[in-house]
Amino acid sequence: MSRFRILGLTLAAVCSLASIATCQQPPAGNIVLKPGSMVQVTTRDGRRMRDRLRAFTSDSLLLSGGAYALIQVDTVWQRHHRTKTGAKIGAIIGGVSLGVLTGVAAGTLSDVLCETHCHAEQSALLGGLFGGAVGVVGGGLLGGILGSAFTGWRRVYPVSARDGGAAQR
Repeated sequence: MSRFRILGLTLAAVCSLASIATCQQPPAGNIVLKPGSMVQVTTRDGRRMRDRLRAFTSDSLLLSGGAYALIQVDTVWQRHHRTKTGAKIGAIIGGVSLGVLTGVAAGTLSDVLCETHCHAEQSALLGGLFGGAVGVVGGGLLGGILGSAFTGWRRVYPVSARDGGAAQR
């Protein structure tokens, strides 16, 4: 494999990763507790319970199983789906793998099919970039679908001063 083809493949992979990194959004500042969502509450005396949230006010927490004053509550965690994480992982894997695969294929086909004035390096680079872009989109969609099947817990109360008033993640 020539140096230009290796350089083209490397450049295609780096461009794919760079496009993913620039598309990421900053984390949300405040997490809103939605009525009906599943929460896990730990009280100051150490009791832990999981229940559906009915209401969250400035001084109390109303769950399906009872009401609690925020003075009694130590932490509140809200369940969420991991769609964004799955989409990011899928986009990275899909972009890099499809970018490398199409870059190699385009460079090889250019060598095989061309008889004179071949530009295998250019074909490998363009094939890698195009394949990487398609892989980012396809991998991101598939990863988001798969990620939505997984859940996790996010701490939403108390609000931490070190996070600039934003709820802790």
